[in-house]
Amino acid sequence: LFNELHTYLEAILSNYENGPTQWSGDVTRFYGQFMLVAIVAIFARNGRFSELNEFLDTPFILDNYEKITAKPIRYTRFNQYLRSLEARNSRLQLRRLSLHSDLIKHVCEISDINFRDFMQADLILLIRNMMNDVGDSWWPDSLLYAADKDGSFPWFLRAAAGKAFLPFLSVIGVTSK
Repeated sequence: LFNELHTYLEAILSNYENGPTQWSGDVTRFYGQFMLVAIVAIFARNGRFSELNEFLDTPFILDNYEKITAKPIRYTRFNQYLRSLEARNSRLQLRRLSLHSDLIKHVCEISDINFRDFMQADLILLIRNMMNDVGDSWWPDSLLYAADKDGSFPWFLRAAAGKAFLPFLSVIGVTSK
């Protein structure tokens, strides 16, 4: 399953730039990012932290020009700014902070992906990226909806509570409480 997921995401990533306009790849970019975060959410929700760690540590292989050579890339490449959504927000004067965040929430609502799990996975990817500090960036689009200033996400509360969640801590790059 691990290799199949990687291969599937690599195929999506290889189509990020396809199309005749500057916005042509935005649907594919949205889908690729959504699928990556959803996969992280599913692994984490099921406590498969060692597999998740390996999944995120394994580079994705992206074909270079004319698919003769390839290069390894990190999961952060899936995180892309979607210009078409900003243009739509502006053109229709919707005054939304982020149509990208709204779309993520909507897709979670109509699918079997729990939105809270998705937000927690997005936060895992942000913290992991910050802890690795390799120059790439991850913007957690779904966290626009994390508005409870007095609460915490359950996965992080459990991780702080005991040794059983040390594997969770290793996914985000933390070795102790």
